[in-house]
Amino acid sequence: MTTSNDLPDDVVDNIFKHLDFEEEKKCFMRPGKGELVKLDLLDGLKTLRIQFIDKEEEDVVFFCPATDSSKRYEGEMDTFDISHLTQLESFSTAYFSRGTSRPKWILPKSLFNLRVTWPTMISGDLSTMCPRLNYFSIVPINVRDRAPLDPSQYPPSLRLLYTEAAFYSCDDKSVTEKNPPADRERFKLPSGHARLSLRGKENNTSPVVLDFESSAMLNLRSLVISSVLNLVIIGDLPTSLTSLTLLKTKFDFEKLKYLPNLTELIVEFMPFTDSDDELTSFAYDLPESLKKLTLMCYNLSEVHIKCPNLFYLSLTSNVFKVLNKSNFIIPDSVTELDFGSNDITDIQVDFPAGLQSLSIGNTKIKSLCNLPEGLKILRLEDIGIGKYPGDFVFPVGLGYLGLSSNEITNDWLKQLNILDCTNLKLLSLEENTLNGLDPDLLPTSLTNLSISWCGITSFSGNFAKFDKLEILTMCDNKLTGFFEKQEGRNNHSLEMVFECSMSWDAS
Repeated sequence: MTTSNDLPDDVVDNIFKHLDFEEEKKCFMRPGKGELVKLDLLDGLKTLRIQFIDKEEEDVVFFCPATDSSKRYEGEMDTFDISHLTQLESFSTAYFSRGTSRPKWILPKSLFNLRVTWPTMISGDLSTMCPRLNYFSIVPINVRDRAPLDPSQYPPSLRLLYTEAAFYSCDDKSVTEKNPPADRERFKLPSGHARLSLRGKENNTSPVVLDFESSAMLNLRSLVISSVLNLVIIGDLPTSLTSLTLLKTKFDFEKLKYLPNLTELIVEFMPFTDSDDELTSFAYDLPESLKKLTLMCYNLSEVHIKCPNLFYLSLTSNVFKVLNKSNFIIPDSVTELDFGSNDITDIQVDFPAGLQSLSIGNTKIKSLCNLPEGLKILRLEDIGIGKYPGDFVFPVGLGYLGLSSNEITNDWLKQLNILDCTNLKLLSLEENTLNGLDPDLLPTSLTNLSISWCGITSFSGNFAKFDKLEILTMCDNKLTGFFEKQEGRNNHSLEMVFECSMSWDAS
């Protein structure tokens, strides 16, 4: 609870004498007998959160300044009036009981953000009660009654709706795009939104219906759908969409080519037991407008992507093993590429010449050469460098190099061409074996160096030559007393040193 004003002592006493900090420091409120209760809270609050707890899976316990906190009530819940809080901008209330009776709220016109766990917790017409509302979240814990809020009650000002997919689900498993549900009015989507987010249940196979045919969502820019195994889209997706996120959701990717303004697509699939449903290849037609694409699909081993304006591509957490010209086709426009968490052992293709950032962490690459000369960021964490023989040649124009969680030793550092990287600013060597590290093996251009968890007890040189070094991180080494004995230990460019088990003489 926050307020822009100082609270008088009598108000503080009146509020806090009713709070119960017995369990997890949560404030419980006791439901009344269906009465109208005006909460005695100070006008001036900006943010208010009230949580109802189902204590021991029984009825809810609830304390508030306007009710008797010594009695326990059952039956219908009170309606709570906070409409007098004329400066309140954000209100969140959660009710976790399994019962069908829920507390209701009369809200102030000043609300900008609202979060409830049931639509029935709103008393009255939301569109007239909260004409400034911009963000509205409805996420119940257990969905029994699946009646969403009447779309006519959403304020025209509303731009972001986050709600449960079950409100738009039906029990008729025969429902499809060509066989819509009989009661289409229940599935009508509110118009005017710029962002819509639906969250489903991973094990629920009931159809979730998005009826764009009867819902004019001409301003929808962002659509997020999570954990919907049976998505039924009636009509065309709004062409206004610029961002589409599909998390653990089955989707007809043929629809993507009809989204002329789409700039970002995020797809995260869970593997299905039916092999026919596994997404192993992605070669769908995509709109030319697409600029950012994330395909974290767990089973993907082939991509044919043709997007002339695509600059960001993430293919993490898939099953690529060898990249060749038959299973890896991407546009030359890509400047950021992430292949982390794959089983890649060999790369037989040339990356785009304009590539600026490349991440191949947590793979099985044994060698890496012929990278684009203009590469600025290279991440090679946890790929076993130093454990196996291999040839690694870094572009000399690198500004960031991530080599943490490998088995690099001082001898391996001598084999790498890090000294040639005279523009290197940030180098991460965490979790390697670098006791007796010789700083002369590193370029003097460094401004940020991380050598934590490397088992270092001493250095064979010093850091005096690093006149640009600003941040040095070397946690969990064993350097106590080492720097006190070193000449040139005062590097005046250093602004921050993160250390553990060492002493530092700053005199």
